[in-house]
Amino acid sequence: MVRRFGGLGSCGVVSIGLAMIGLLCSGCGSQESPTVASRGGSDTSKSIADATAANTKSTGEPDSAGSFQKSAGEQNRERFRELAEVSRLASECQQRFEFTESMKHWQRVVEILTELHGAESWQTRNAVEFQRICQWQSRFNQPQREQLLRLLQLQEGIAQNLQQNRIAEALAMSREATQLATQLYAEQPFFLAKQMLQLGRCEHLNGNFAVAFGHYQESLRLLTEHFGERHPDVEALYGYLGETALAQRENLLAIDYYKAAGRLAEELWGKSSLEVALRANELGVAFHRLRDFPTATKLHRTAESIRREKLGPDHPLVGHSLYNLAVIYLDTSRLDLAEQCLGQALEIFRKQYPQGHPVAWEIQHKLATTWMLQGKVGQAETALKELVDLGNRHTIARDQLLLWRYRLAIACAKQQKYDAAESILVEVLAEQERSLGAVHEDTVRTRNALATLYAQTNRRDLADQLGNQVIPAGYRESTGEFKR
Repeated sequence: MVRRFGGLGSCGVVSIGLAMIGLLCSGCGSQESPTVASRGGSDTSKSIADATAANTKSTGEPDSAGSFQKSAGEQNRERFRELAEVSRLASECQQRFEFTESMKHWQRVVEILTELHGAESWQTRNAVEFQRICQWQSRFNQPQREQLLRLLQLQEGIAQNLQQNRIAEALAMSREATQLATQLYAEQPFFLAKQMLQLGRCEHLNGNFAVAFGHYQESLRLLTEHFGERHPDVEALYGYLGETALAQRENLLAIDYYKAAGRLAEELWGKSSLEVALRANELGVAFHRLRDFPTATKLHRTAESIRREKLGPDHPLVGHSLYNLAVIYLDTSRLDLAEQCLGQALEIFRKQYPQGHPVAWEIQHKLATTWMLQGKVGQAETALKELVDLGNRHTIARDQLLLWRYRLAIACAKQQKYDAAESILVEVLAEQERSLGAVHEDTVRTRNALATLYAQTNRRDLADQLGNQVIPAGYRESTGEFKR
């Protein structure tokens, strides 16, 4: 099972009403954020800041007349500042339905981007599309403008609901927004492609993977027919299609889409970009699912290396990559390497989140499991006691806390601390029977462990009463890999 962490607000859905039309809004989110451990923004065009702001220091050199001539880097920064301002004005005028003024600002945006990237660049073509949409809106009659206003309200509501993790409400609004957009922008494939992408993300976040897959495919069709393949939104869509394929256990199909996304990421951002690291990580998860451990290991190491270089050794994304490597090492019984990676990952998350973090807790749980397999049962017991204490002090899923307590009982039993182990198992079993039912796989597992403990302590009658039940067919504990 693929595990995810992070708020839904950073999972890849953004408002695409008139705010989307602002060029700076459309440009954000393709890079893995250095502060958020997840992919941000369904509108995955490269940020204008990343694309245009020069990193070189401006020194200024005197020209032949003795005055200072601005360096190319400073000139680019000035263009960027102007670009940010005119993009903001274009969007604000559009929101006020001042389309004539908005068109003037969009024309200036197009001119600046043409100077910076050329007329055929995706950045310039994006701006031309936004200008075309503005012109299209200027022809709306009064009923259409009322529909446009409703569409803007829906997009704002979608963004707010996602920020508050109300994904069902966001989905309902996105469905209504798609109906309105289809009516208003039937001849604007660029806008419709973005709307379908947003709807796909909302369906995806609600677990409707097959439906989301269809929306992504339609968005991809519209976008590639209009723009061609070499566009950041196409790269994002390949990634999302890979996600939904993986969620439906279509691993080979997921690999095909992830490879396509990775190829485009290299073309758009470069071989050592964070986007390439993201795609390598996703491919690593997919190959792990296929039990192709050498390929998965190589891919996760690539992701970890890029992230370490770009973000520094203490960034959470480096920790995620180390965790993924550790899971592979556990699956291949390379326990020393697993312990090393988990220890490094745990140190990163404890440093970044001193008050605790769900990922850190999961890493500590996996580290305790590794110590158990290595025979370091005392260390495992200490780590599990810390987790149980955390679970009692924080809001943690009940099934997660029960699992930690179950594992703690096993660690106690392995050290012949039978009274402590029995007390924990009896409590866990009672809670599982009450909340999950007597035949649930977790309940059966705990009951079997308690029966084994009774048998080991010469209480055969109690062991026979519990019996030795078979885990239901098809049950398999999660590998717990992070898809980052």
